[in-house]
Amino acid sequence: MHCSLQYDLGEQGYQFWWVLILGGVLAAVGVFIFYIGRETAKDRLLRFLFLRVGGLAFALAWGGFAIFVTVSSYSSYRHLLASYRDRRTQSVAGVVVNFSPYDPQRGKTVESFEVGGKEFSYSPNGFDAGYHQTEAQGSPLKEGVYARVAYADSQIVRLEICTGNGS
Repeated sequence: MHCSLQYDLGEQGYQFWWVLILGGVLAAVGVFIFYIGRETAKDRLLRFLFLRVGGLAFALAWGGFAIFVTVSSYSSYRHLLASYRDRRTQSVAGVVVNFSPYDPQRGKTVESFEVGGKEFSYSPNGFDAGYHQTEAQGSPLKEGVYARVAYADSQIVRLEICTGNGS
């Protein structure tokens, strides 16, 4: 049997730095709106409130959101990575059964499957660490394939797909 590595948390690294960057850019836009409101809004109260208060609220909301999501998802990633590196994971191998693809048009907001009696599910829209590539995004997981899955805290930290004898 030949197994090919599809996902490894240790090799993948933290994937959500873009949230902090996007939040920083949008917060800067809010600060810019706040700043230009200083000169253009002196004569009109409504314009003043929109530009000054709105710009400040926009900056604080996006900045706060970006910091919150980044800190919480990064700490979750570090915890999962520590479990993986310290070998505090469990493994299961077998044929993928009960595969149910992510399909938001039909109200299916997670992709799920079972291997060796252990159920796994994940959403491509979450900020969780671990494997979360869906079938629509090119995941090799589907009904009937043989997979080896290492997991910690119900999150997939390593995934191998196997072919050949015994699959």
